[in-house]
Amino acid sequence: MLVSFYGKQYRKSIGIGLPTLYWNEKKKCARTTADFHGEPINDAIDRWREIGKQAVKHFTTLRQVPSSAEFAIKLNELSNLPDDDIPNIAVFFCDYLEHTYIPRYHLVRRAHTVKKYHTALHKLKEYETHTHHRLKFSDIGIDFYNNFQHWFFTCGFSANYFGNIIKIIKQVFRESRTHDKIHTFDGTDHRDFIAPKEAADTVYLNEEELQIIRRLDICSSIANDTTHPLSEENALRKVRALERARNLFLIGCYTGLRVSDFSRLREAHVGRHISIKTTKTGANIVIPIHPVVREIIEKGFDLSTSISDQKLNDHIKELCRLAGFTEEIMVNKNIGGKNMELIVPKYKLISSHTARRSFATNAYKAGVPTIAIMKITGHTKESTFLKYIRVSAEENAELLSQHPFFMLH
Repeated sequence: MLVSFYGKQYRKSIGIGLPTLYWNEKKKCARTTADFHGEPINDAIDRWREIGKQAVKHFTTLRQVPSSAEFAIKLNELSNLPDDDIPNIAVFFCDYLEHTYIPRYHLVRRAHTVKKYHTALHKLKEYETHTHHRLKFSDIGIDFYNNFQHWFFTCGFSANYFGNIIKIIKQVFRESRTHDKIHTFDGTDHRDFIAPKEAADTVYLNEEELQIIRRLDICSSIANDTTHPLSEENALRKVRALERARNLFLIGCYTGLRVSDFSRLREAHVGRHISIKTTKTGANIVIPIHPVVREIIEKGFDLSTSISDQKLNDHIKELCRLAGFTEEIMVNKNIGGKNMELIVPKYKLISSHTARRSFATNAYKAGVPTIAIMKITGHTKESTFLKYIRVSAEENAELLSQHPFFMLH
């Protein structure tokens, strides 16, 4: 900032830096474009300009021409602004993520992707609060990685969650260097700066279990559930909620759609087949209508029925508990960076995503060609698909025993 007073010029660094392509030299302000929002920086500049005017007014009243040091001291007195209030996308990683990267993509990329960016920003700011230090681009390296990982796991978060945050950090760091040319650091290139990903212990429901859910008398089950007694009004409300959840869950189990897609099915998507453009990949897929899905629709289920993901998952678990899926299952969980074995009832492991995995596994076991299933699930590699489905060694042996190769000729 440059302030002129009685023919003398006073310079003050206000701690704001940004690439020249985002600076309007004529108007002396940051540009606002489709991929960069300069408002926060301009707000900070305006504050400092006002502070400069107040300093000039102060010394005019005193009829004093201050030295550079005296003028700087007065500016600092009047500002009373902590440095943390001033965004500096050229120096601080979180400022760039918040004021450049997220605004650049918030209307371009899918909402669930942008939500992940906000989650990463939130976690990084929590870490900054913990360390009492704002992360600079120069800080992002293997030492930061190790310290951040230690803090992250100490908070009890999983390795996969950590991996998701690291993946975003690497993306943002790379774009700030190669696209915006803000820095030349290469801290994320270290061979150990990786985004870990561990295969999750997940379950699926076989055809017999799906039919148990389909035939479940929800009203009687709730009435006979002495462990969770309800008033008549609450019981009726719960019956309606569980019936809606059951229909949505079964549609997912017999279409293979993600919850983001089967929860937004409408009559316009349903004809001789189900035709829909998927939310995650944007692919247009066509799915034969399974008799169970046809039955649900013909019974008058309102496809426009909306329910939050969390509520749907809660209701699915409740349905599976009432259906008797209470056998104990040992699962491996990564908690705070440590692998732990836990024993939990099966119904607690079932969620809306179980529907999609159940479809893929049951279709595979029924002999549907892998490539045909992958057309619906969106998997592009057979190796990835085979990891996705849940077929035990015993089930695989049973499938093989039905193959002509293993039969007498």
